[in-house]
Amino acid sequence: MFYATEADAEVSAQDARRSFVQTFSKTFAQLSTGMAIFDHNRKLVLFNPALSELTGLTPDFLSNQCDLFSFFDQLREHHVAPLRNTHASWHIQNEEMLQQALDGTYDETWSLPTGVTYKVSGRPHPDGALVVLMEDITAAISVTRRFRSELEQMHSVLDTVEKSLILFSPTGHLRLHNKAYREMWKSDPDNCFAEFTFRDALRHWKEDCLPSTVWDKLTKRVLSTSDRSFWSETLTKKTGETITLEVSPVVGGATLVSFLETQEAIKVQPAAN
Repeated sequence: MFYATEADAEVSAQDARRSFVQTFSKTFAQLSTGMAIFDHNRKLVLFNPALSELTGLTPDFLSNQCDLFSFFDQLREHHVAPLRNTHASWHIQNEEMLQQALDGTYDETWSLPTGVTYKVSGRPHPDGALVVLMEDITAAISVTRRFRSELEQMHSVLDTVEKSLILFSPTGHLRLHNKAYREMWKSDPDNCFAEFTFRDALRHWKEDCLPSTVWDKLTKRVLSTSDRSFWSETLTKKTGETITLEVSPVVGGATLVSFLETQEAIKVQPAAN
């Protein structure tokens, strides 16, 4: 007896599955982030070429379905993981990493003695599997460190300026200030509990100065984009010092406000009898 059953749907499904796997594999292979997928038995079942390139582990080793702990032991042997004092402490860290990865909370930055920095994360996968991701963030870290260094240098330079300087964003939020500002106004915005704004600074300036129409004009200059020209006025503090106020527009919509004492305090002499 011979019989036949229509299998078009099954063949189409297999073709679609095969096409999806091929597409997925090509995409997987082109990623710059190293990916390692471990099954519920913690055996390495899938990885991409980037993982081998980042870790130095050979494709032969990775293809032998090593377990999770053997994988991390090899990373340690190849100096691709942070060194610990003892082998036992390294395994304790692996156990902690596994638990955090299963919770979806494992995210660490590995700074290696070679100067390379990796971002390593672990995420749970369906059916009890686990995904480990490794990304080389050395370039980004270098840029960040260089930016911080340049920012520290800029603050140091500003602290040598005689003028009291304070910079506000287009929305009136503090961006930076110098040592002369802190000394003139007896105020340190960095120590404020909440974010320091132009309104906070204005309130402090008004308390230390005599009443003036300058404040309304200053507010429009700092919080409005309609007039971005240089502007200067004179203020008098309650102690008698005369201060030159200058407002300078800065690239990006920010505004630099500067103060410079131009006269000593005026001593009021008693009237003659």
